Amino acid sequence: MGQVAKVTLEDELMLKSTNGRIKLLKREKGLTDKDIADLTNYHEKSINRKLNSGAPLSDDVIIKLSERFEVSPEFLKMESNFRTQEEHDLHVLNTRYHLIKDTLRTIEHLNIYVKPHIFWSIKDINRFDCLESIAKTIDVEDGKYEDNGMPVELDSIISSKDFEYIGCMDKSSREWILEYEKYYMNKSNLYLFQEICRNEERIALIPHEKFLKLIDDLNNCFASSVALLLESIRL
Repeated sequence: MGQVAKVTLEDELMLKSTNGRIKLLKREKGLTDKDIADLTNYHEKSINRKLNSGAPLSDDVIIKLSERFEVSPEFLKMESNFRTQEEHDLHVLNTRYHLIKDTLRTIEHLNIYVKPHIFWSIKDINRFDCLESIAKTIDVEDGKYEDNGMPVELDSIISSKDFEYIGCMDKSSREWILEYEKYYMNKSNLYLFQEICRNEERIALIPHEKFLKLIDDLNNCFASSVALLLESIRL
């Protein structure tokens, strides 16, 4: 994704300004002052003077440079510390995944755990209707487990409808969650449901989208509780 393998102190300082980032990327790409001048339609001395003085560059110039350097315009304009949108999105996904893991670890003592299930919609129907249909279908069923650890009748329930049950993924699989959010969530007929269980019984089976909101709500509750506790200590 275009990241420098080893960043020196000089590089760190260069990353603190638009022109510094341009100089750093120019060096990484092995470009000359003439290359930059030809790209921006500036005279070589003129663009050099701008970069050395820290003079602002027009949006047109920023866009041309970002395309040549294979970074986002926002990175050059100091609006983001991520070189590409893909790099930013991956950071968001990783942060969210670690938030999920930390939250689940916090409630482990309650014998609560989560198992992800993957479904495929055979028919190309409205995504909201599809999620609602799967949720309602599973909601009315017994949440107990068979000896093999799979929900009772889950496979046959889904297969008898307009959905195919692909299977239960490894509950600790970071790759599955990241891949789903990056490539499939709100974009395809593939659906991820999180089964929330306690003492081997299903409490709920909800779409991953709702599961993310649940995690946010739990963390907000934790934060509020800690804030109240600290306030009571100060009193």
